[in-house]
Amino acid sequence: MTTTRGPGWYGKLPSTGDFIQHRLSETTASRWDNWFQSGLEAWHQHYPHDLAFLHAPVWHFILPVTLGIPRIQLGVIVPSQDRIGRIWPLLAIQNVTADSWQPALTGQVNNWLFSLSQPLQDAVSQSQSPQTLAHNIAKLPPCPMLKPGEEEKKPGDTGPPDPVRPAWRQAASQFDPYQYTSYWWTLRAHQQTLKTYRHSGKLTAQLFTLLFNPEPGALAGRNGLYPPMFE
Repeated sequence: MTTTRGPGWYGKLPSTGDFIQHRLSETTASRWDNWFQSGLEAWHQHYPHDLAFLHAPVWHFILPVTLGIPRIQLGVIVPSQDRIGRIWPLLAIQNVTADSWQPALTGQVNNWLFSLSQPLQDAVSQSQSPQTLAHNIAKLPPCPMLKPGEEEKKPGDTGPPDPVRPAWRQAASQFDPYQYTSYWWTLRAHQQTLKTYRHSGKLTAQLFTLLFNPEPGALAGRNGLYPPMFE
């Protein structure tokens, strides 16, 4: 039986001098790499100092199956850099099949993505090794959106969690795996303001610059300030 493995990751860590990549196909990593490259080129036109990048928000996201990878991509992006200070994001993704999307579980997925973001942030802030990052991610429970039989079972697992009321209703009601809109929202910690964004189509350099704006405040979109996406 074919199984869906746990989350994969790609990017740079302060403890290494090169890229790290684990559990992501070359096709997936290449698509994100291309976006990161074009995005950072555009970002540098607005922010000349690399240090500002490290103050940008941590983002959670949901991408549909229509953007080149035939699975829903649930994930987290953390601003990072390598050993000599070259800035580059650190990305973690859980792929799930389109028919696994259950709006009723989006609240649990939001909590799971929050848990996924913690090992990434620790790896960056504490200059942890790739091995430590892998160990800490391996301790996470399976993504709630995985169907029974798709997830990697861990000792002590008692089965999928019970459905709960969606915590972010707009994504739960409007995200369509077969359309072209991706949903982005920031890690809400330490009383930080929630930032949200809906993007239509392929990921662009303009989107990267908007997301990784290191300045505090609301996120400006093409038509002004977008309202909070999730409640």
